[in-house]
Amino acid sequence: MEQRKLKNMKKKKKGSIDDERFKTVLNEPRFDALPRKERKVVVDERFKDMLASEKFASRSNVDMRGRHVNLRPKNDLNVLYELSNDDYSNSDFEPEEKKEIKIDLARGNGNITSSDEDSSSEWEMDEEENETHDWGETDRDARRVEWASRRLALCNMEWDRISATDIFVMISSFKPPAPAAIRSVTIYKSDFGQKRLEEEERMGPKLTKLKKPVEDTEEMDEITREAMRAYQLERMRYYYAIIECDGVETASCLYEACDGVEFESSAVRLDLRFVPDEMIFENNSVKERVTEEDINLNAFKPKNFESAALSKSSAKLTWDETDPERIKAERDAFLPDADLDQVQYLLAPCSSDEEDDETGKSIALLKEAKTEAFKKDDSVMEVTWDVEMTDDTILNNKKKKCDEPTPWEKYLEKRKAKRKERKAMIAELKKKQKAEMIESTTENNIKSSAKNKLKKDVKTTESDYIDDERFKALYSNSAFAVDQSHPLFKSSKLALRQAEEKQKRKASSVVEDSIEILANKLKKKADNAKKLKKNY
Repeated sequence: MEQRKLKNMKKKKKGSIDDERFKTVLNEPRFDALPRKERKVVVDERFKDMLASEKFASRSNVDMRGRHVNLRPKNDLNVLYELSNDDYSNSDFEPEEKKEIKIDLARGNGNITSSDEDSSSEWEMDEEENETHDWGETDRDARRVEWASRRLALCNMEWDRISATDIFVMISSFKPPAPAAIRSVTIYKSDFGQKRLEEEERMGPKLTKLKKPVEDTEEMDEITREAMRAYQLERMRYYYAIIECDGVETASCLYEACDGVEFESSAVRLDLRFVPDEMIFENNSVKERVTEEDINLNAFKPKNFESAALSKSSAKLTWDETDPERIKAERDAFLPDADLDQVQYLLAPCSSDEEDDETGKSIALLKEAKTEAFKKDDSVMEVTWDVEMTDDTILNNKKKKCDEPTPWEKYLEKRKAKRKERKAMIAELKKKQKAEMIESTTENNIKSSAKNKLKKDVKTTESDYIDDERFKALYSNSAFAVDQSHPLFKSSKLALRQAEEKQKRKASSVVEDSIEILANKLKKKADNAKKLKKNY
């Protein structure tokens, strides 16, 4: 039934091959493919060892960790070069005549050589060279149609990463202006996906292309890689989305705008197909359904993902992968500015839901027992009711249980308490540092005042030593004179103080001598004046 539905989801017919513009491509020889004989460079027998010897093999007998591996030699030069079967054209000798081939008919087998093996090997090489991968041609089986409908089917998507909300927002950005509208987007589980998911629950993923084990490690890696890629491409068929529009014009406009377009940077092309109006999807299980009323564009965040099966050389299995959006939400919940209202779906539900189910079951059992008791005449059932336990008390008890914090909320409360304690500790440390700074400044002031007093005392003691009569010879006796021009002279505080003091004393002695000289002159003049008076 599911296969019939998928076949009925047909592609719209596009341009024909018999286009007048491209007729020259089919006729002109410059658009022809390169012949097989001209693909390789022909070399003579001198280069025979290059193509046959193991010395030119591209594989190593040692793996990346230095361990010996038994691998058959592989020569990549055979893809580029081909050995010619002709002899040298410039040789000086004539070629030998071919011997006649005799057939032994009695044995029933002839020794006639054929080129079947060579031709088969050449065909194998051509098949290996011309091997193509149809990873991006997921819609190759869809038929083209001339009609359109108001419903579109979106197939072959990364359903592990995309949701109905993402599809609705993406499709609505391409819809024509009002009154055109998109009514809903519903994701259904296909019959193929239902069968595969049931098998995966029991036995895990089924790699169909991995049929037998391979001894060669490199070939095993390639085979498993391709098998994993094929499995990931098959997972794109587990679901399909039905986009319901208000009319055929809106659906055809969306088809023309979005069919074959890459979704963001995911390497996945949108595979849109028209769905007949008579097709019904009631029996299919619904994974998710979104209408225009359910979309909140202010809270919507686009998803940026990349399909490894279509864009990378190595594909990863995603059948048991945790939802990346859930991992991101759990990581953001521990941030200081996290909005916990957006993480409510990660919290465990209240235990009242389970209790409601249990109470409902118990009430149903009591009703059944009561009806059976009335049916039986012989037996009489006595039912005692607790008067104190009214509906209000039961509801209050349930509310109390619901009011109890969940483990997640308890964890958040502990985290807040730890933050408060940490802030208090930081405040106390700051206070201690300020007190220590004040104490250190007062101690420094006391020490500086003590140092100043010591300096004053030192100055007074130094002045006492300078004026001491015992060291008078340092400034008057020539034996203690200091010659600063001498090469062995070393300046020091004592020498400088001695020179300064000597200059001071010399200046003061000069002044005293000048005063004595003036006094002596005045005395002589006075004596001379007295002598002159006596003579007259």
